[in-house]
Amino acid sequence: MKYNPSMWLPELSGAIGGTIGSHNRYGPYFKNNAVPSNPQTVRQTAMRVFFASRSQLWRGLTLAQQTAWNQISNPNYPYTDPFGNIYYLQGSDLFIALNTVLLNIGQPTISSPLLPVAVTNFSSASITMSTVAASIAFAPTPLPANHSAILYCTPGLSPGIFNFDKYLRQVTVFPTGTGSGALFLTAYTAKFGTPIAGSKVGFKFLTAINSTGQLGIAIKGSTIVT
Repeated sequence: MKYNPSMWLPELSGAIGGTIGSHNRYGPYFKNNAVPSNPQTVRQTAMRVFFASRSQLWRGLTLAQQTAWNQISNPNYPYTDPFGNIYYLQGSDLFIALNTVLLNIGQPTISSPLLPVAVTNFSSASITMSTVAASIAFAPTPLPANHSAILYCTPGLSPGIFNFDKYLRQVTVFPTGTGSGALFLTAYTAKFGTPIAGSKVGFKFLTAINSTGQLGIAIKGSTIVT
């Protein structure tokens, strides 16, 4: 008689120690229980607290503050959808969007909205990477007052991958006054490990306003690690 595991094992579900029991159409099976890492940087902790309590934070604003957020959105903070259409967020969504940026760049959250200010966008940006060094060149330089710059990168990808948006992760934030040629290998390695020679690394680079949470227009590109 040929034994089928599903004849003598129930439909297992759950974990015992380092092993997970599960099943699919072929019957029950076991796999290792890999526990994902849970980094606890200051920014990540702040972001988790903010996202967990964002509705509560909005409700904690005064009626005057909520009204101000609703009134300032249109026409001061236009957003553009993927089709090029202009739209405006509700006050609560604008509060969350701008404060998310501020947390990302290490700035304090704001309870009352501010009028937008002029954003200096990059006219050019490019990265250079090897297994032992990484830098970003950009213009205009240095970063002007009230501006930070956010750098997103991908892990090492196949050179044949051209649409890399889904792989981008925030790597580091450069503060006001940072000049072209800024180094970021330490931050990149902490996020993805040592760059692999011959792999492609994509990036996205844009400015952010320290006081309001406005974002500039992103520049994207890629390089091959040497």
